[in-house]
Amino acid sequence: SKLNCFMVKNSPELSQPTYCPTIYLPEANMHTVYGVYHNYMVDGKHGFGYKRELVKIADGGQIALDWPIIEKTQSISKYTPIIAILPGLTGGSRNSYVGQIIRDCTARGYKAVVLNKRGCAGTPILTPRFFCGIDIPDTEAGLKAIKKSFPENPLYAIGISLGANLIINYIACLLYTSPSPRDLSTSRMPSPA
Repeated sequence: SKLNCFMVKNSPELSQPTYCPTIYLPEANMHTVYGVYHNYMVDGKHGFGYKRELVKIADGGQIALDWPIIEKTQSISKYTPIIAILPGLTGGSRNSYVGQIIRDCTARGYKAVVLNKRGCAGTPILTPRFFCGIDIPDTEAGLKAIKKSFPENPLYAIGISLGANLIINYIACLLYTSPSPRDLSTSRMPSPA
């Protein structure tokens, strides 16, 4: 498909033949245990707080953008990449893996933000409509709010588990509505059924 060709062309690591895990962490469950142990037992809690920005959705609902407050954060220029982190199904800004991603992004000079879904990570539910795993309008509203705050900065997204699914669905819908896959900013999302 066009999407497959686009992803493989722009992500060479997808066409690498094999994956070689760390020798002392040979499978996924051990990665999880190590991450939790390392983040909470060795490093302590995240070590930073968040500034919460609530984003209203067209149907009256809301999501939350959590911007980490880190003392050693560099100044943000128009060239500083913004990294939107979309956690898994029940995840949010307080999860250990999210904190580690934020620390890694900050260490590399990026500005990170966590996109919390409706009802997740303490985000109040204002409508009878709950979060759904294919909820593209909420993802779009969050990404557009980030872009509105930082219009000239490059915006990237990291999705973990269901968060990755949200990103892929969002990109797929944009590819169908955009005149160019590289200019997704002019696209309009189809209305939910």
